[in-house]
Amino acid sequence: MVRQKWLLPGLLLLVGAALFPYGLIGEMLPWANGLFDRFSSLTAHVVGHAGLFMLLGTAVLITFPRLRTHPRLYLGAMLLLGGLQEVLQLVGFKHRSLMFDDFFDVGVDVLAALLVWLIFKQWRSVHERI
Repeated sequence: MVRQKWLLPGLLLLVGAALFPYGLIGEMLPWANGLFDRFSSLTAHVVGHAGLFMLLGTAVLITFPRLRTHPRLYLGAMLLLGGLQEVLQLVGFKHRSLMFDDFFDVGVDVLAALLVWLIFKQWRSVHERI
């Protein structure tokens, strides 16, 4: 029971971290730019998005196990989080209109979340046979 007590607060903390526009830190604290320079290449940026949304998707499916049997609802929620993250970045520090890159990032987010859902589905089917 203690474990479940911390699931929702942990998920909310993770969602907050995922939605935070990190580029804003670089604008406010120029000395911190070195921390985020590692995500300047396309590969690192894609890996960062995928890793973040795989972690977030895993946390969502652990916190809300019913979503494991409702992929549309789960993927819709992850699409909403990915879109919200991009909007907050645009408003928070990018100060530009939507571009293809923003849609690409959301696509990577949803694909990462889908991969997590497929892994959970496979894990569940293997354990049901045992």
